[in-house]
Amino acid sequence: MKPIVWLAAAGAFSACAVGASIATGFYNPFDSKMTRICEDMLTDRLRSPSSYRRIEISHYSDQIPVEEFRKIKEAEIVNDKDYVTLKRILDLTIGSMSKNHLPVMFKKYIKYDADNAYGTPIRGLAECTLLAENGKESSASVFDVRLDGTTKTEYLTKLILESQQN
Repeated sequence: MKPIVWLAAAGAFSACAVGASIATGFYNPFDSKMTRICEDMLTDRLRSPSSYRRIEISHYSDQIPVEEFRKIKEAEIVNDKDYVTLKRILDLTIGSMSKNHLPVMFKKYIKYDADNAYGTPIRGLAECTLLAENGKESSASVFDVRLDGTTKTEYLTKLILESQQN
């Protein structure tokens, strides 16, 4: 076969693979970094991750005043053993913010179907948030994104503490 035929076949196969992954709701190569992190965190929390199927994602973003940013960040670190150090870092971060580049709160609501423990498909809704001090959704990391109010680290810590109580 000629190289052009192989190239055309590879292109058609790739297009079919991407189309199938988008149609099943599992992976979309055009999703933002935050969306991928949110869905990874969500599937980690499901009883049957392989049954996950995205139905819809709604995206919202709002610039927030610096004082509101301070309140949110202080509430996150208030019980941390390194509070003093984290508070200094927060003050430096806020001091370096310009009035032209306010922090942005990104929110995504993910509507999905997944099987429960008995194999019955259940529709769920998850809220995913990112408070980006640089105003860019591309700065998302697994440490900053919150799914239903908790980061991945907080969620895993909670699971460990619950398992030790039993």
